[in-house]
Amino acid sequence: MIFNPEFTYYPSDKFYKIREKIIRWKKFISYYEDDTYKITEVRKNALKAAKSIKNNIQGETFKLSDSTLEWVRQCSTDSNINILYIHGGGFIAGSLDNHRPFAKILSRELNANILMIDYPLAPENKYPVQLVNTIEAFRYMKDISSENTFNGIIGDSAGGNIGLSALLSIANDNLNYRPDFGIFLSGFFDLSLSSASIDYNKKNDFVLKPDFLEFCADSYAGYTKDMVNPLISPVYGDFSLSCDLFFQVGSSEILLDDSVRCHKIALKNNVNSYISIWPEMMHSFQSYYPHFPESVFSVKEIGYFIRKCISKPG
Repeated sequence: MIFNPEFTYYPSDKFYKIREKIIRWKKFISYYEDDTYKITEVRKNALKAAKSIKNNIQGETFKLSDSTLEWVRQCSTDSNINILYIHGGGFIAGSLDNHRPFAKILSRELNANILMIDYPLAPENKYPVQLVNTIEAFRYMKDISSENTFNGIIGDSAGGNIGLSALLSIANDNLNYRPDFGIFLSGFFDLSLSSASIDYNKKNDFVLKPDFLEFCADSYAGYTKDMVNPLISPVYGDFSLSCDLFFQVGSSEILLDDSVRCHKIALKNNVNSYISIWPEMMHSFQSYYPHFPESVFSVKEIGYFIRKCISKPG
């Protein structure tokens, strides 16, 4: 991977077995009815899955504007790393219950205090509600942090979009609130759907489909008719004041080029940006930790990036 170029990697047998299970499962699941995406069905099944997870116990929660936030602390008590985690779900689904297990993994493996945000979902709530709430949550986290605390952002999928948009907005508005790092997993950064991988990877991606991305984009911000707005599609944003960035994505994803394009723009703007493209990996493969080794190593790679950031002089 990007931090170990001498590492020879081949997808594991465990990954292939899980991939086949997911492909078989998806053949029997339909979220469409009369060309309409059944959001309530998606949310119901997601909540059912979350309730089946052992020890999925709620942490310290509180309200901030329209969002519920929750601290997940599986780290050492003297950890000096705070991370705002923005979950995925296509802007239309996802909750603290769904993503708490992965947040616990991140907290433990990164030795970080994770602040999860349960932002209002689309289409009931439209852009910019989610973005405004996320910016407010990061400012809150930064305000309560001690002087020697490092504050970062992690976002996956649609949460990556909100997280990167928030990061760019914060950096351009007030450098005092700029995060120390931003980490984006399988991010959905271009709601205009102009990335070439949407076409060339559509036969390889068994998790996401182009029509689903279009539905999610329209649910979140389609009413604006401005999908190239940098705060809706951060791939069109100004990265010049950004912090250190890390993009992690699977090579089979239709969203692959969203990450590649953001990384290249960041480099062009002299930002310390890194990208790790995992061969054959699926969308949000990191969240399958510890069921196949790639998911485990990807989280370790995130930890390496954070250590690299916080160990820089000055």
